[in-house]
Amino acid sequence: MSKKILVYAQDPGGSKAILPVVLKLIKKREINLSIVTHLYATQIFKKKGLETYELKHLVHRTPVTEDDAVDILKKFNPDILFCTTSNNKYDPSNGNFIRAARKYNIPSFGIFDHWKGWDRLSKRDDYTYFLPDILGVIDDYCKDYGISLGISPKHFEIVGHPYLEEIFYNYKIVPLKLRKKYGFPKNVILCTFFSQPIIEENDGKTTFKSLLSKEKEFLLQIYKICKEKLKTKGRPVLFCVKRHPKERDIPFSIINRELPFIIIDDAIESLELARLSNLVLGIDSMILYESYFCQCNIIALKFDNFSIFGENYKLSPRFLPEVSDEKNLHLMLEKIKGSILNNSQQEIREYPLLKGSVRKCEKVIEKLII
Repeated sequence: MSKKILVYAQDPGGSKAILPVVLKLIKKREINLSIVTHLYATQIFKKKGLETYELKHLVHRTPVTEDDAVDILKKFNPDILFCTTSNNKYDPSNGNFIRAARKYNIPSFGIFDHWKGWDRLSKRDDYTYFLPDILGVIDDYCKDYGISLGISPKHFEIVGHPYLEEIFYNYKIVPLKLRKKYGFPKNVILCTFFSQPIIEENDGKTTFKSLLSKEKEFLLQIYKICKEKLKTKGRPVLFCVKRHPKERDIPFSIINRELPFIIIDDAIESLELARLSNLVLGIDSMILYESYFCQCNIIALKFDNFSIFGENYKLSPRFLPEVSDEKNLHLMLEKIKGSILNNSQQEIREYPLLKGSVRKCEKVIEKLII
Protein backbone atom coordinates (compact mmCIF):
# COMPACT_ATOMS: atom_id res chain seq x y z
CA MET A 1 0.00 0.00 0.00
CA SER A 2 1.29 3.46 -0.91
CA LYS A 3 2.05 5.98 1.81
CA LYS A 4 0.18 9.27 1.79
CA ILE A 5 2.08 12.53 2.29
CA LEU A 6 0.35 15.88 2.60
CA VAL A 7 2.61 18.80 1.72
CA TYR A 8 1.63 22.21 3.06
CA ALA A 9 3.51 25.30 1.81
CA GLN A 10 2.95 28.96 2.68
CA ASP A 11 5.84 31.45 2.82
CA PRO A 12 8.16 31.85 -0.21
CA GLY A 13 11.43 30.97 1.55
CA GLY A 14 10.11 27.75 3.00
CA SER A 15 8.34 26.84 -0.24
CA LYS A 16 11.59 27.12 -2.20
CA ALA A 17 13.39 25.08 0.46
CA ILE A 18 10.99 22.11 0.34
CA LEU A 19 10.37 22.18 -3.41
CA PRO A 20 13.46 20.09 -4.40
CA VAL A 21 12.34 17.45 -1.88
CA VAL A 22 8.78 17.46 -3.23
CA LEU A 23 10.05 17.07 -6.81
CA LYS A 24 12.02 14.00 -5.72
CA LEU A 25 9.16 12.48 -3.70
CA ILE A 26 6.62 12.89 -6.49
CA LYS A 27 8.60 10.46 -8.66
CA LYS A 28 8.31 7.65 -6.12
CA ARG A 29 5.60 5.12 -7.01
CA GLU A 30 5.15 4.04 -3.42
CA ILE A 31 4.15 7.56 -2.33
CA ASN A 32 0.79 9.27 -2.84
CA LEU A 33 1.51 12.99 -2.62
CA SER A 34 -1.00 15.83 -2.24
CA ILE A 35 0.05 19.50 -2.09
CA VAL A 36 -1.84 22.33 -0.39
CA THR A 37 -0.50 25.83 -1.03
CA HIS A 38 -1.33 29.20 0.46
CA LEU A 39 -0.31 32.79 -0.36
CA TYR A 40 3.12 33.07 -2.02
CA ALA A 41 3.66 29.31 -2.27
CA THR A 42 1.04 28.74 -4.97
CA GLN A 43 2.97 30.45 -7.79
CA ILE A 44 6.27 28.90 -6.71
CA PHE A 45 4.86 25.39 -7.07
CA LYS A 46 2.87 26.12 -10.23
CA LYS A 47 6.00 27.49 -11.95
CA LYS A 48 7.40 23.95 -11.63
CA GLY A 49 4.26 22.51 -13.21
CA LEU A 50 2.95 20.98 -9.98
CA GLU A 51 -0.76 20.73 -9.35
CA THR A 52 -1.80 22.03 -5.95
CA TYR A 53 -4.91 22.53 -3.89
CA GLU A 54 -5.12 26.21 -3.00
CA LEU A 55 -6.07 26.62 0.64
CA LYS A 56 -8.60 29.35 -0.14
CA HIS A 57 -10.56 26.83 -2.24
CA LEU A 58 -10.65 24.20 0.50
CA VAL A 59 -12.20 26.37 3.23
CA HIS A 60 -14.70 29.22 3.45
CA ARG A 61 -12.15 31.60 4.96
CA THR A 62 -8.46 32.12 5.55
CA PRO A 63 -6.40 32.16 7.72
CA VAL A 64 -7.58 28.72 8.78
CA THR A 65 -8.22 27.81 12.38
CA GLU A 66 -6.84 24.69 14.01
CA ASP A 67 -10.25 23.03 13.60
CA ASP A 68 -10.32 23.95 9.89
CA ALA A 69 -6.91 22.36 9.49
CA VAL A 70 -8.10 19.20 11.27
CA ASP A 71 -10.99 18.94 8.78
CA ILE A 72 -8.57 19.23 5.85
CA LEU A 73 -6.28 16.58 7.35
CA LYS A 74 -9.27 14.27 7.75
CA LYS A 75 -10.14 14.82 4.09
CA PHE A 76 -6.65 13.87 2.85
CA ASN A 77 -5.96 11.37 5.65
CA PRO A 78 -2.15 11.47 5.23
CA ASP A 79 0.46 9.33 6.98
CA ILE A 80 2.63 12.42 7.46
CA LEU A 81 2.50 16.21 7.13
CA PHE A 82 5.55 17.68 5.39
CA CYS A 83 5.48 21.46 5.59
CA THR A 84 7.05 24.88 5.69
CA THR A 85 7.28 26.96 8.84
CA SER A 86 5.90 30.50 8.50
CA ASN A 87 5.28 33.70 10.41
CA ASN A 88 2.09 32.95 12.33
CA LYS A 89 1.49 36.48 13.60
CA TYR A 90 -0.25 37.72 10.48
CA ASP A 91 -1.48 34.38 9.13
CA PRO A 92 -1.38 31.38 11.51
CA SER A 93 -2.52 28.86 8.89
CA ASN A 94 0.87 27.12 8.71
CA GLY A 95 1.14 26.86 12.49
CA ASN A 96 -2.44 25.63 12.80
CA PHE A 97 -1.72 22.79 10.35
CA ILE A 98 1.17 21.72 12.57
CA ARG A 99 -1.01 21.89 15.69
CA ALA A 100 -3.85 20.05 13.90
CA ALA A 101 -1.47 17.24 12.91
CA ARG A 102 -0.46 16.92 16.56
CA LYS A 103 -4.13 16.86 17.59
CA TYR A 104 -5.04 14.33 14.87
CA ASN A 105 -1.99 12.17 15.75
CA ILE A 106 -0.25 12.62 12.39
CA PRO A 107 3.57 12.90 12.41
CA SER A 108 4.78 16.29 11.15
CA PHE A 109 8.08 17.30 9.60
CA GLY A 110 8.65 21.05 9.11
CA ILE A 111 11.57 22.78 7.40
CA PHE A 112 13.18 25.79 9.08
CA ASP A 113 14.54 27.58 6.02
CA HIS A 114 16.62 30.36 7.65
CA TRP A 115 18.85 30.94 10.66
CA LYS A 116 16.42 33.52 12.04
CA GLY A 117 12.66 33.79 12.47
CA TRP A 118 12.24 31.63 15.57
CA ASP A 119 9.08 33.48 16.56
CA ARG A 120 7.31 31.52 13.82
CA LEU A 121 7.29 28.60 16.28
CA SER A 122 6.13 30.53 19.32
CA LYS A 123 3.10 31.98 20.99
CA ARG A 124 3.55 33.92 24.22
CA ASP A 125 7.23 32.82 24.26
CA ASP A 126 6.33 29.13 24.11
CA TYR A 127 8.57 27.85 21.31
CA THR A 128 6.81 24.49 21.20
CA TYR A 129 3.40 25.98 20.39
CA PHE A 130 3.77 25.68 16.58
CA LEU A 131 6.62 23.18 16.71
CA PRO A 132 6.38 20.15 14.38
CA ASP A 133 7.39 16.71 15.63
CA ILE A 134 10.63 17.05 13.67
CA LEU A 135 12.12 20.41 12.76
CA GLY A 136 14.60 20.22 9.89
CA VAL A 137 17.28 22.87 10.44
CA ILE A 138 20.22 23.98 8.32
CA ASP A 139 23.17 23.30 10.63
CA ASP A 140 24.47 22.91 14.19
CA TYR A 141 24.48 26.68 14.58
CA CYS A 142 20.72 26.71 14.05
CA LYS A 143 20.09 23.62 16.19
CA ASP A 144 22.08 24.99 19.13
CA TYR A 145 20.14 28.23 19.10
CA GLY A 146 16.84 26.35 19.04
CA ILE A 147 17.93 24.30 22.05
CA SER A 148 18.84 27.54 23.87
CA LEU A 149 15.19 28.58 23.46
CA GLY A 150 14.07 25.52 25.39
CA ILE A 151 13.26 23.17 22.50
CA SER A 152 14.24 19.57 23.21
CA PRO A 153 17.07 18.17 21.05
CA LYS A 154 14.79 15.24 20.09
CA HIS A 155 12.83 17.56 17.78
CA PHE A 156 15.82 18.50 15.60
CA GLU A 157 17.26 16.95 12.47
CA ILE A 158 20.07 18.73 10.65
CA VAL A 159 19.11 18.50 6.98
CA GLY A 160 20.95 21.39 5.32
CA HIS A 161 19.09 23.58 2.83
CA PRO A 162 17.82 21.85 -0.35
CA TYR A 163 17.24 25.06 -2.30
CA LEU A 164 20.58 26.72 -1.50
CA GLU A 165 22.40 23.49 -2.36
CA GLU A 166 20.56 23.30 -5.68
CA ILE A 167 21.51 26.90 -6.45
CA PHE A 168 25.19 26.37 -5.65
CA TYR A 169 25.58 23.43 -8.01
CA ASN A 170 23.23 24.47 -10.81
CA TYR A 171 22.95 28.28 -11.01
CA LYS A 172 25.58 30.73 -12.18
CA ILE A 173 25.44 34.42 -13.00
CA VAL A 174 24.50 35.01 -16.66
CA PRO A 175 24.27 38.82 -16.83
CA LEU A 176 24.17 39.47 -20.58
CA LYS A 177 21.46 36.92 -21.34
CA LEU A 178 19.24 38.12 -18.48
CA ARG A 179 19.88 41.81 -19.18
CA LYS A 180 18.62 41.34 -22.71
CA LYS A 181 15.52 39.58 -21.37
CA TYR A 182 14.61 42.51 -19.07
CA GLY A 183 15.91 45.38 -21.22
CA PHE A 184 18.91 46.47 -19.11
CA PRO A 185 21.84 47.93 -21.14
CA LYS A 186 24.88 45.66 -21.03
CA ASN A 187 27.33 48.48 -20.18
CA VAL A 188 25.42 49.71 -17.08
CA ILE A 189 26.90 49.02 -13.62
CA LEU A 190 23.79 47.69 -11.92
CA CYS A 191 23.60 47.81 -8.09
CA THR A 192 20.48 46.22 -6.60
CA PHE A 193 19.32 46.61 -3.01
CA PHE A 194 16.85 43.96 -1.82
CA SER A 195 14.58 45.47 0.78
CA GLN A 196 12.81 43.81 3.71
CA PRO A 197 9.56 44.67 5.47
CA ILE A 198 9.48 46.16 8.95
CA ILE A 199 7.08 44.29 11.22
CA GLU A 200 4.97 46.49 13.51
CA GLU A 201 2.60 45.28 16.20
CA ASN A 202 -0.20 47.45 17.56
CA ASP A 203 -3.09 46.23 19.72
CA GLY A 204 -2.28 42.63 18.91
CA LYS A 205 -2.33 43.23 15.14
CA THR A 206 0.71 42.67 12.95
CA THR A 207 1.34 44.95 9.98
CA PHE A 208 4.21 45.29 7.53
CA LYS A 209 5.78 48.63 6.64
CA SER A 210 8.22 49.37 3.88
CA LEU A 211 11.87 49.99 4.71
CA LEU A 212 11.73 52.65 2.00
CA SER A 213 9.37 54.74 4.13
CA LYS A 214 11.33 54.32 7.39
CA GLU A 215 14.90 54.59 6.12
CA LYS A 216 14.59 56.68 2.96
CA GLU A 217 17.47 59.06 3.81
CA PHE A 218 19.77 56.21 4.76
CA LEU A 219 19.11 54.38 1.49
CA LEU A 220 19.84 57.61 -0.35
CA GLN A 221 23.24 57.66 1.34
CA ILE A 222 23.96 54.07 0.27
CA TYR A 223 22.96 55.06 -3.25
CA LYS A 224 25.38 58.02 -3.22
CA ILE A 225 28.27 55.89 -1.93
CA CYS A 226 27.76 53.30 -4.68
CA LYS A 227 27.52 56.00 -7.36
CA GLU A 228 30.72 57.63 -6.10
CA LYS A 229 32.85 54.51 -5.61
CA LEU A 230 31.82 52.70 -8.80
CA LYS A 231 31.86 55.70 -11.14
CA THR A 232 33.57 54.67 -14.38
CA LYS A 233 33.93 56.58 -17.65
CA GLY A 234 31.33 55.53 -20.19
CA ARG A 235 29.51 53.24 -17.76
CA PRO A 236 26.62 54.76 -15.81
CA VAL A 237 25.81 53.39 -12.35
CA LEU A 238 22.18 52.33 -11.99
CA PHE A 239 20.93 51.83 -8.42
CA CYS A 240 17.79 49.73 -8.10
CA VAL A 241 15.63 48.66 -5.18
CA LYS A 242 13.53 45.48 -5.16
CA ARG A 243 10.69 45.53 -2.66
CA HIS A 244 9.76 42.49 -0.61
CA PRO A 245 6.26 41.13 -1.42
CA LYS A 246 5.04 42.32 1.99
CA GLU A 247 6.12 45.95 1.42
CA ARG A 248 2.93 47.50 0.13
CA ASP A 249 2.33 50.57 2.30
CA ILE A 250 3.65 53.06 -0.28
CA PRO A 251 2.17 53.16 -3.80
CA PHE A 252 4.66 52.15 -6.48
CA SER A 253 4.18 55.40 -8.47
CA ILE A 254 4.92 57.63 -5.45
CA ILE A 255 8.20 55.83 -4.67
CA ASN A 256 9.44 56.18 -8.24
CA ARG A 257 8.55 59.88 -8.28
CA GLU A 258 10.25 60.76 -4.96
CA LEU A 259 13.51 58.78 -5.13
CA PRO A 260 16.40 59.08 -7.60
CA PHE A 261 16.90 55.34 -7.89
CA ILE A 262 14.73 52.82 -9.70
CA ILE A 263 12.16 50.68 -7.94
CA ILE A 264 12.13 47.38 -9.78
CA ASP A 265 8.83 46.00 -10.99
CA ASP A 266 7.50 43.33 -8.63
CA ALA A 267 7.04 40.96 -11.57
CA ILE A 268 10.81 40.53 -12.08
CA GLU A 269 11.93 37.38 -10.27
CA SER A 270 14.36 38.23 -7.47
CA LEU A 271 17.08 35.68 -8.19
CA GLU A 272 17.17 36.57 -11.89
CA LEU A 273 17.53 40.24 -10.90
CA ALA A 274 20.43 39.33 -8.59
CA ARG A 275 22.14 37.31 -11.31
CA LEU A 276 22.05 40.16 -13.82
CA SER A 277 23.33 42.71 -11.26
CA ASN A 278 26.96 43.75 -10.82
CA LEU A 279 26.42 44.14 -7.07
CA VAL A 280 23.74 42.83 -4.72
CA LEU A 281 23.06 44.67 -1.44
CA GLY A 282 20.70 43.83 1.40
CA ILE A 283 20.40 43.13 5.10
CA ASP A 284 19.96 39.41 5.68
CA SER A 285 16.97 38.25 3.65
CA MET A 286 17.25 34.85 2.00
CA ILE A 287 17.85 36.41 -1.43
CA LEU A 288 21.30 37.47 -0.16
CA TYR A 289 22.16 33.84 0.57
CA GLU A 290 20.71 32.78 -2.80
CA SER A 291 22.84 35.43 -4.53
CA TYR A 292 25.92 34.37 -2.57
CA PHE A 293 25.52 30.74 -3.62
CA CYS A 294 25.09 31.88 -7.23
CA GLN A 295 28.52 33.48 -6.62
CA CYS A 296 27.28 37.03 -7.25
CA ASN A 297 29.10 40.01 -5.75
CA ILE A 298 27.17 40.75 -2.56
CA ILE A 299 27.44 42.95 0.54
CA ALA A 300 25.26 42.52 3.64
CA LEU A 301 24.61 45.86 5.37
CA LYS A 302 24.79 45.23 9.13
CA PHE A 303 24.32 48.89 10.01
CA ASP A 304 22.82 50.20 13.24
CA ASN A 305 19.99 51.65 11.15
CA PHE A 306 18.83 48.10 10.52
CA SER A 307 18.83 47.00 14.17
CA ILE A 308 15.01 47.32 13.89
CA PHE A 309 15.18 43.81 12.47
CA GLY A 310 16.41 42.57 15.85
CA GLU A 311 17.43 39.01 15.15
CA ASN A 312 19.72 39.93 12.25
CA TYR A 313 22.83 40.64 14.27
CA LYS A 314 22.78 37.60 16.53
CA LEU A 315 21.23 34.98 14.26
CA SER A 316 23.32 34.60 11.15
CA PRO A 317 26.19 32.23 10.36
CA ARG A 318 28.37 35.20 9.31
CA PHE A 319 29.77 33.76 6.09
CA LEU A 320 28.26 36.54 3.93
CA PRO A 321 30.55 39.48 3.11
CA GLU A 322 29.26 42.22 5.44
CA VAL A 323 29.96 45.78 6.56
CA SER A 324 28.91 47.57 9.75
CA ASP A 325 29.06 51.24 8.70
CA GLU A 326 29.55 53.64 5.81
CA LYS A 327 33.35 53.73 6.20
CA ASN A 328 33.56 49.95 5.83
CA LEU A 329 31.17 50.04 2.87
CA HIS A 330 33.63 52.41 1.13
CA LEU A 331 36.49 50.00 1.90
CA MET A 332 34.58 46.92 0.76
CA LEU A 333 33.54 48.55 -2.52
CA GLU A 334 37.17 49.51 -3.15
CA LYS A 335 38.30 45.95 -2.42
CA ILE A 336 35.87 44.24 -4.81
CA LYS A 337 35.51 47.04 -7.37
CA GLY A 338 37.33 45.10 -10.09
CA SER A 339 35.05 42.10 -9.67
CA ILE A 340 31.95 44.33 -9.65
CA LEU A 341 32.93 46.19 -12.83
CA ASN A 342 33.80 42.97 -14.67
CA ASN A 343 30.73 41.19 -13.26
CA SER A 344 32.99 38.26 -12.47
CA GLN A 345 31.95 35.52 -10.09
CA GLN A 346 33.01 35.47 -6.46
CA GLU A 347 34.60 32.05 -6.18
CA ILE A 348 33.30 29.81 -3.39
CA ARG A 349 35.63 26.83 -3.42
CA GLU A 350 33.56 24.58 -1.18
CA TYR A 351 29.84 24.47 -0.45
CA PRO A 352 29.76 25.53 3.23
CA LEU A 353 26.53 23.81 4.30
CA LEU A 354 25.55 20.16 4.70
CA LYS A 355 25.60 18.28 1.38
CA GLY A 356 22.92 15.82 0.28
CA SER A 357 20.10 17.81 1.85
CA VAL A 358 17.29 16.34 -0.29
CA ARG A 359 18.29 12.82 0.71
CA LYS A 360 18.53 13.90 4.37
CA CYS A 361 14.93 15.11 4.20
CA GLU A 362 13.82 11.91 2.50
CA LYS A 363 15.35 9.85 5.32
CA VAL A 364 13.44 11.84 7.96
CA ILE A 365 10.18 11.25 6.06
CA GLU A 366 10.93 7.54 5.65
CA LYS A 367 11.58 7.23 9.39
CA LEU A 368 8.30 8.97 10.25
CA ILE A 369 6.06 6.89 7.97
CA ILE A 370 7.46 3.43 8.78
